[in-house]
Order: sequence, then C-alpha cells, then structure tokens
Amino acid sequence: MMKSNKGVKICYIKEQKASGSLPNNVKVKLTIQPSGSVSSAKIPSGEYQGTDFDSCLSGAVKAITFPPFDGDPLSLTYAFPNF
Repeated sequence: MMKSNKGVKICYIKEQKASGSLPNNVKVKLTIQPSGSVSSAKIPSGEYQGTDFDSCLSGAVKAITFPPFDGDPLSLTYAFPNF
C-alpha cells in the first residue's frame, strides 16, 4: 500500500515533520467492498489512534481502489512496514 498510494506517503512525511520521527508499527483496520472501494479505515489502537495522523492515513487508505471481487466485504488489518 505504501508504494501504490502517494497519499499514504504524504501522511508519513507530515507526521515526521510534526513529531521529528517516522511512525512505525502502525496498523490500519479497513473494509474493502466487492466493488474494490474502501468503505472504512482507521487506526484501531495505539499512540496514533484518534490523531491527525490517523485522520490523514485513514483518508489516504479510503482513496485506494482494489480490484473488484465476488462475495462479501473483506475486513482486514494491514500493518504498515517499519522504516
């Protein structure tokens, strides 16, 4: 997800400028609809939950489009890699 979404990278850069370090061990819980759109995304716990970084990252993840698929919506947690 990092390589395919400029918005995600921007969120990390903004957080680095604000805090002086890059976030690591960030997990985002997301739901992907069969259409490929992301209907929800959030940091479910940890130091970044409810922060500006959470809002930024959630919005960036929601902007990602996945290939359409058959079946029910897919809920998963994605762990962003450490830098």
